[in-house]
Amino acid sequence: MQQILLVDDSQFNIAVLKEILSKQNYQVDEATHGRIALELMEQKIYDLIILDVIMPGMNGFEVCREIKKHPQYEDIPIIFVTSDEENMLKGFKAGAVDYIPKSYNQTELLARVNTHLKLRMSQRKLVELNQHLEEKVKIRTSALELALQELDSFFYRISHDMRSPITTLKGVTDLLKSIPLQKEAQEILSMLVLQVNKVDRLNRSLVEVGEIRAKNAKKQPLNVYQTIQDILLNIQEECKNNSPLHFRINIPPDNILWADRTLLIYALDNIIENSIHHALPSKYRGDIQIEIYFEESPSDFIMNIRDNGPGIDQKLVDRVFDMFIRGTTDPSRFGLGLYKARLAIEKMQGSITCQSCNREGTQIRVLLPKNIPLSP
Repeated sequence: MQQILLVDDSQFNIAVLKEILSKQNYQVDEATHGRIALELMEQKIYDLIILDVIMPGMNGFEVCREIKKHPQYEDIPIIFVTSDEENMLKGFKAGAVDYIPKSYNQTELLARVNTHLKLRMSQRKLVELNQHLEEKVKIRTSALELALQELDSFFYRISHDMRSPITTLKGVTDLLKSIPLQKEAQEILSMLVLQVNKVDRLNRSLVEVGEIRAKNAKKQPLNVYQTIQDILLNIQEECKNNSPLHFRINIPPDNILWADRTLLIYALDNIIENSIHHALPSKYRGDIQIEIYFEESPSDFIMNIRDNGPGIDQKLVDRVFDMFIRGTTDPSRFGLGLYKARLAIEKMQGSITCQSCNREGTQIRVLLPKNIPLSP
């Protein structure tokens, strides 16, 4: 049974309204003072309140504003009883949803009451449905998180278990290289070495994915310029047999960022290596150019890594940070580099995006919150 609260200092007005509403099977409570109404509301949640404007002590506007202060009451529809146009406007501003004139007729009264009670019932059902859906989403999210944790654990175990047979295979191929072989056997051995190295790189990447996922970010002050220089030193050594590399660093040497060093190195190392790889097809135009530059922002540390390669297919730009999505058709790539970078950046509450134009290169944009600790 739907609950209605009548608030009016006139016992006669309450008696008339109560008789009309009770005949419609509504449960009706009454209060002749605003304070009494508020006390009743502490004991019961009403579906509708019919409130007189002019009352001694707390007037109807004050009662209405007091009700709307409380989250558990703010959705209860309030209908004012008034015939004054100015009071109607004040009532709506105070939070009422409707009004009935002092000289109401029974049909009009019941029509307005019935309309707002139906709306109230629909609103409650919507809230209940929303809560039910939120609970379902919560349960499914928990199940998905558990499944992802189990998958991470599976990948990590498999990757570690693969290390031993891969090491054995690499040892066998190294041994075979020292043995004189016929030309055909040497070709087969070269193919085998190529595939073993590919499996080894994939396995190392999967291990890194597991390590990034398992790591908790621990922020510390880092010199970004020096961190990048350390990464480039290793990368240039690994890429010395490729086309000449030229790096242009436009980051203040004294710029300090609070971040997790391991995660930052994981991210930048994979982004820069990816930029170099995508720039390799541009060697017909000359040397590989990689530019790393800084943007000023009050709240974020913004860094861009741009190459002079041929660009990424526009259909793939929004997906390059997904697992096993490759920006090129090169079969030697696994599509894990930018995925690892995204995982590492997100672990530090940052974000990463990609922009690419045909024959104009690709730019990776990294945003990390500064979050400088406050002085004690």
